[in-house]
Amino acid sequence: MPPVPKRPKPIRDKKHLAFVRTLPCLICGAYGCDAHHVRAFQLRTMGKRVGDDKTVPLCREHHDMAHGPLGEEAFWSEVALMRQLFVKTLNAAAALYRHTGDADTCERLIREWRE
Repeated sequence: MPPVPKRPKPIRDKKHLAFVRTLPCLICGAYGCDAHHVRAFQLRTMGKRVGDDKTVPLCREHHDMAHGPLGEEAFWSEVALMRQLFVKTLNAAAALYRHTGDADTCERLIREWRE
């Protein structure tokens, strides 16, 4: 039996996390955000956080809701109401990572996500 390939290590990028914290909340547009690691619907190793490239800005209220008693999947279901919007969220996280440091582009992406 061939060996099972190892999963790639998650990306760790403190500069990107700091940048995401400067952006408006993906849900309500408020500033003063946390960098939320989007982990719903993703397989991950026990105790391992998803990569920093899978982060979106959430204000404290929405970040607390995402980590609330119902869990992240319920949060995204309530906020998004459909899986399609969650996929859009993952795409937003990837786009924000690609444009780290470019606040104008990232704020435009967040406005487009909210439309």
